[in-house]
Amino acid sequence: MNYIKHLDDPGTPGRAVVGGKGAGLSRLAAAGVPVPPGFVVTTEAYVAFVELNGLNQTIESLISGVDYDNPDQLAVATGQIQERIVAGELPAGLHELIAKAYAGIGAGDSYVAVRSSGTAEDTGEASFAGLYDSYLDIRGAEDVVNAVRRCWASLWTPRCAFYRNRLGLDPANAEVAVVVQQMVAADCAGVLFTANPVNERTDEMVVNANWGLGESIASGIVTPDELVLDMNTLKVKRTTLGTKEWRIDRAANGAGTTKTETAGPDRSRFSLSPEDAARLGRIGLQVLEMADGIPQDLEWTLADGEFSIVQSRDITGVDFQWDEDVESWQTAPDPEDTVWSHTWAKAFWTGGVTPLFYSLRGRELRNSDERLFALWGFDDLAKMRRFKYRRSTVYFSSDADLLYYRYLMPPSLRQHSLANLPPDWRDDAAVAPLNLAGLLRMHARVRALTKDHGPLRTIKSVYAFIKERTPEATSPTAEELRHYSDAELRRELTRKAKLFEDYLTILRPAFHVYSATAFGILRELLQSWYDGENEYAFQDLISGLPKRTAMLQEQIDLWELADLVRRTPRVVELLDSSADGAAFFAAVRDDPAAAEFVNRYDEFLAMHGHRGHQDRDLWYPRRSESPDIDFLALRSMVAANAPSPVENEHRLVAKRKETTAEVLERIREKPFGMIRVEIFKTVLDYIHRFLILRDDERPFADTITMGKKRATTELGRRLYERGLIDAPDEYFFLAEYEIYDLLDGRAKRKLTRAKIRNRRKVFEAFLARTEVPPDYLRGNSVLEVDDGTDTGLEGVFQGVAMSRGTVTGTARIIGDLRNIGRVNRGEILVCNSTDPGWTPVFGLISGLILEAGGMLSHGACLSREYGLPAVTLPNAMQKIPDGATITVNGDTGRVTVNIDE
Repeated sequence: MNYIKHLDDPGTPGRAVVGGKGAGLSRLAAAGVPVPPGFVVTTEAYVAFVELNGLNQTIESLISGVDYDNPDQLAVATGQIQERIVAGELPAGLHELIAKAYAGIGAGDSYVAVRSSGTAEDTGEASFAGLYDSYLDIRGAEDVVNAVRRCWASLWTPRCAFYRNRLGLDPANAEVAVVVQQMVAADCAGVLFTANPVNERTDEMVVNANWGLGESIASGIVTPDELVLDMNTLKVKRTTLGTKEWRIDRAANGAGTTKTETAGPDRSRFSLSPEDAARLGRIGLQVLEMADGIPQDLEWTLADGEFSIVQSRDITGVDFQWDEDVESWQTAPDPEDTVWSHTWAKAFWTGGVTPLFYSLRGRELRNSDERLFALWGFDDLAKMRRFKYRRSTVYFSSDADLLYYRYLMPPSLRQHSLANLPPDWRDDAAVAPLNLAGLLRMHARVRALTKDHGPLRTIKSVYAFIKERTPEATSPTAEELRHYSDAELRRELTRKAKLFEDYLTILRPAFHVYSATAFGILRELLQSWYDGENEYAFQDLISGLPKRTAMLQEQIDLWELADLVRRTPRVVELLDSSADGAAFFAAVRDDPAAAEFVNRYDEFLAMHGHRGHQDRDLWYPRRSESPDIDFLALRSMVAANAPSPVENEHRLVAKRKETTAEVLERIREKPFGMIRVEIFKTVLDYIHRFLILRDDERPFADTITMGKKRATTELGRRLYERGLIDAPDEYFFLAEYEIYDLLDGRAKRKLTRAKIRNRRKVFEAFLARTEVPPDYLRGNSVLEVDDGTDTGLEGVFQGVAMSRGTVTGTARIIGDLRNIGRVNRGEILVCNSTDPGWTPVFGLISGLILEAGGMLSHGACLSREYGLPAVTLPNAMQKIPDGATITVNGDTGRVTVNIDE
């Protein structure tokens, strides 16, 4: 008869024996955590009690056929079950065992708390928090035994029965243990969460506290004090003084508890000091370590200066992400009042972002920024945190951006570069004075300290870097990596990360300083010097580049493949009849009639196999990894008879030349016209050089990223092969150092599984567009900002114009590149953002609506290249119904949905 387990018995009994609460308290007591003495009446005692009284048949007959949505019917059935439990006969010897265990607590006649401890309580699937009954200040063996019966009966309250049914739990398997613990006459009590359940931060602890017993908090009758602690220092970060209207204390005569109004002075002061909160936090860290890092919900008491833990359980109902662990490489502080913008990620870091990729790319960006800012003499910027990882996406510091603009751009040029700032910041930011001395000092330092930076030198340096370092970027092969040791594999990944960091350090000034300045100057020159009638002159001047870029050549190569398919009937037949890319490419390789296509495709794959992916992250397959990418693209292009990109190129080049000639002629007529013309041509020439660089550099960047993907794929293969992860692709949801910890045996397996499970859940929601990130954060809280799309007219939204023209057509909502086959010729594509993998669809569509991205985003640039009206409209995929007839005005940025459909 295993009816009684003392909390301090050797060994830790399982949940099936002592329930969730009992198991937690037993583990704490065994580890030396301060726990009031007590014991558990085990589930075996409950099972024996049920069998002795024949309650299984009674319960089954009463509960079967009950309509759980009928409160009255459920209350009658469960009430009868409870009556039979309370009146039931105890198994032989159980009364004596409980009395003996009770006598061993304290002085032998102590006041105790008697609490239910369910076997399904506080699991990952169920909480049961607050559903079972508890009885306080019970005294005497007979009253303890009766309280145990009532706890057993609470397994069959209407609320418990309804909750079990909602979770699909079999009522026949419902069991409960009962914890009996010495009561503590608490001066104050409450709850400690070892992670913040509100903002999901796992580097914060949250303490709720009130005077007296903790029942006032558990029952929800008061607003308690709240103290938020920094996990690393245990210092108080934030406080909220609770109203603490009531307090519950043990009755003076020992008969239960009393509820009284809190005295005025006690309402106006905190019930727990910062020093005591830190002491409690240390206990919390000890419990957290015991729980393998899984966040805990601890009930605690403080009496005569000593803490006791009366319950510990996993925090349920919160999908913690451990985002703070993903960016453990960050060294700069993370102030609570920093404002973070998602705008930058929408334009430049599109799609879902896995922990693995962020832990690599974020560190590379940070390191290159620190090198650049130190070179430029901007030490304050170098010390600021610029990136934040949150729920599968990235945020950029608006505070850092604000300082950056003041250092690098005059107010007259700054107004076009403020998209990362909250709208209500932009007016003040546009006129903030320039730190001219800092800017001049920066350029002097650049000329003196490096040969790689400067408006033209940077462009030359990037091309030189690409030429020199391409062999390093393309090797080793995946097969060669198989023979590397774990340590060699880490070093290879470190080398690739350093290569990309070096590349960014040369490249980023062209993107974020020189080109931004040049674009601002071009806009100002057009506004001041050009008085012609072409209101789209700016777009015309930056389209149709004077040199064919690497990315345009990739588009042409893919179109020529599609054209070859069209001219080869047998390949068309195989393309139409194949279920997927693997089947198609296997079929063409076995068919002699497709030999020319196979040879051309192999050449294409050798040149562009590391590209074609939907977004930047390592998660997305490249065309060398997924035959579906080119299969779907070719099928769409052949079916739609997409026009050659060369035709668009010639048209746009001609338009650019025509507009350039007209603009220069107008400027030439102004005073000092020839000087103005030369200035204008110099600025325009630099912008063309930059835009060519912009397209030419991306394949090389993707080459380095593909090298990192080969290395991380090999790491993931080893993790799965060694049984350290449960699915081959789970390594994407671990940061780089977490992978190494797992390989080296340092990682807590339970915590690792929880991280993977929760992060994957949010990442997949992000891909499905059901996880919609807020545009701005202040610290870790959402900052509500008007997105400016509401026009006050039904079905009419105001976006930002990206590419000129107006078109009316069918909206096709595409959240994932794998669904590109749903797009029909002439439809208007509505998606979050585009990356090179989306390029084939531009030959089919008649217009584009992006949820994110600026004038230089991939989708905006390609829209101008293809002559497609394009608009950026936040949350467009939620605002526009799939299949609706819409009008996109790329001149004004307006989108109109036909509301009569």
